[in-house]
Amino acid sequence: MRQYVAGGVQHGQRFVGGHPMTGTSQSGWAATDPTLFHGAAWAVGVDAGTHPK
Repeated sequence: MRQYVAGGVQHGQRFVGGHPMTGTSQSGWAATDPTLFHGAAWAVGVDAGTHPK
């Protein structure tokens, strides 16, 4: 993933990493829930190299 992000940034693209704060204790196709992300909070990762806009 890093190589793709770094390549894009070199060409003027911007990237901010994020991860939804949601999930269940179940796994596999049988645990599929189409509403899992509804209303979920997101953790956004920024660092010193993150563009302010």
